[in-house]
Amino acid sequence: MEGWICIYRQMLDNPVVCKDSDYFAVWMYLLLNATHKEYDTLFKGNRITLQKGQLITGTISISNKMKINKDKVQRILKSFEIDKQIAQQTSNKNRLITILNWDKYQTIDKQIDKQLINKCETTDKQLITNNNVNNNNNDNNVTTTVSDSCVDGLQTILEFYNNNIGLITPYGVQLLDTYIQEMPSDLIIFAMQKAVEANKRTIQYIRGILNNWSKKGIRTVLEAKKEDEQFRNKNTSTNNEQVETEEEKIARKIRELEESMENGNS
Repeated sequence: MEGWICIYRQMLDNPVVCKDSDYFAVWMYLLLNATHKEYDTLFKGNRITLQKGQLITGTISISNKMKINKDKVQRILKSFEIDKQIAQQTSNKNRLITILNWDKYQTIDKQIDKQLINKCETTDKQLITNNNVNNNNNDNNVTTTVSDSCVDGLQTILEFYNNNIGLITPYGVQLLDTYIQEMPSDLIIFAMQKAVEANKRTIQYIRGILNNWSKKGIRTVLEAKKEDEQFRNKNTSTNNEQVETEEEKIARKIRELEESMENGNS
């Protein structure tokens, strides 16, 4: 399966889910296997539409996957049902499990997307005003162009992250959104490329690069590349100076020794 789910720290305060490691493992199994979009399937010989937060499974399947005794899996599911964590319908072959409050905890990605789009639109309006003052452009044309660019840039950033760094978390989305307000998307992607090249695929490493560029006023990929080149040249120059100074020191010692020997012989 692909994709990701939201995991909340307050889960650790749930006495049923965290009763022991087996309870926690079964709960994670349910979360990770629940569908995130509707699709048609068969249950009890009838065609049904599986809703978000539902899954069709069985105690044997869970037992085999999580290496937990089948009877204990049955008890765990019953405990979840009594505690209003899930609802379940059983058949002679499997069971339909519904994770209650799924939408409450698993729609954060959509909320963030909406927030980001709203922020993009707000930024667009500001850019539109500036463009209209400077260039006397048509409002409608500028609105469409800038808005599309902002949304497309964010989508490109998230796609690059997911494909090369790892599945991005809601925190990661929010963090990158703070940078896209002041930096172009290609510069943020360049920072992620550097993280990949350094084999440090973490949001913290990327944040460090972007913070450094922000402090130095770097706003384009060309400026970032020039800064990198200057840094490398500085290190190379420093290393060369250290080597030359050491060689000169050795040569000086040899000359002093030779001079001392000559003076002694004379």
